[in-house]
Amino acid sequence: ATLFDGRVWIVRPLLSMRRQALRAWLRGRHIEWIDDPSNENPAYERVRIRRRLSDAESAALAERARGEGDARLALAQRAAALVERHAIRPAPGLLRLERALFDAGSDPGALDRGAAILALRALLGVAGGVSRLPDLDRVEALHRRLTEAGPLRATLSRAVVDSRRSGVFLRREARGLPTLPLYEGTMLWDGRWRVSATGSHAGLSVAPLGGAGVPAAAIDDAPVALVRAASQAEPGLFSGPDAVGPVCGAEAASRGVSAVPVAAPFARFMPGF
Repeated sequence: ATLFDGRVWIVRPLLSMRRQALRAWLRGRHIEWIDDPSNENPAYERVRIRRRLSDAESAALAERARGEGDARLALAQRAAALVERHAIRPAPGLLRLERALFDAGSDPGALDRGAAILALRALLGVAGGVSRLPDLDRVEALHRRLTEAGPLRATLSRAVVDSRRSGVFLRREARGLPTLPLYEGTMLWDGRWRVSATGSHAGLSVAPLGGAGVPAAAIDDAPVALVRAASQAEPGLFSGPDAVGPVCGAEAASRGVSAVPVAAPFARFMPGF
């Protein structure tokens, strides 16, 4: 099952069923079906490989795929539990991760490193607004560096990583932020916000708040400089060069504009696991 664009489920409940078994089931109920001609076209590598496999080899591969799918689901569930336990959003556009996500303490086996790295990949993707999870090798290297004591500042997948004693902070870096004309309907801004508008909005645009971002006080051990930097990369509604306010603010709402944050790597395609 895959969620498309946050609205439509694409469901393939028979994906794990063997083709011969499905056809036998249909014949037994006198139900006709349509075959995809490409499934028999030797121009495709998958067809050539399938023809070379014995029934036993095909069954073994199918069983292996089911096992890998179960393992992937279990890993994702453990990563989600780590996110719920060790990550918070102290201010708009800012994520704070507890050091426990990187520190196994006195027991090297205490940290589920595979799940921690997947959690970090997902959180980096959300903070940076990218459409795919960051590269595994680069995130593994970053995770190793974050286990070491001392401050660290790095960028990966459009996200700024700021490691401090109070935690590891993630936010969108202040470059490549788009300015998009506002139109009636729904659009995805910077991969991080779904902005909707009703009616005519000539002259209005959605752009980063920048200096128009409202400075905020430190929250939940989040330094005020990071809170301010994160808020400046959040989307604002502009009339020409003048800021109207945040796209999720009261002034924007009075103009028929609303916005909701999205989980960036999964905003378009969210696999069931």
